[in-house]
Amino acid sequence: MLDDVIVRQAETDLLSAPHTLDTAITDLPTTAGLYAWWAPAEVLASFSGTANSGRPKRRLLYLGKAKRLRSRIVSNHLRDSGRSALRRTLAGLLMSTEGYRTAWTDRVVLVGEDEQRLTCQSAAGGSATAFAPGCGPRPDLMG
Repeated sequence: MLDDVIVRQAETDLLSAPHTLDTAITDLPTTAGLYAWWAPAEVLASFSGTANSGRPKRRLLYLGKAKRLRSRIVSNHLRDSGRSALRRTLAGLLMSTEGYRTAWTDRVVLVGEDEQRLTCQSAAGGSATAFAPGCGPRPDLMG
């Protein structure tokens, strides 16, 4: 069973005020951990995700775990819908308003131009928080 102190620290770190993705990317540890993906409430107005305690106008869109936090965010979630459940989910939720187009590989993915649009939209409006066990508090990611 997880130590209560670790669980409390994970909750504190993940619910802390999120940082923009360009800042979070450079500050994320390369170790295993958990991450939370936040977006402005108006991005998916009908989605009532949990509000961020540090920035109440941000809503939790996704909670994930990774063996290497930085590479998960940079390589998967900011680049390729073929490898990212988050990107495929966002694309599906935004398809009617953004007009995203898809192609079939071994799964449905966005066409190249629309991959780039989703990346730009994610980087412009998205933000992240992270918790890496054993790394101690991450003041650089905690605002």
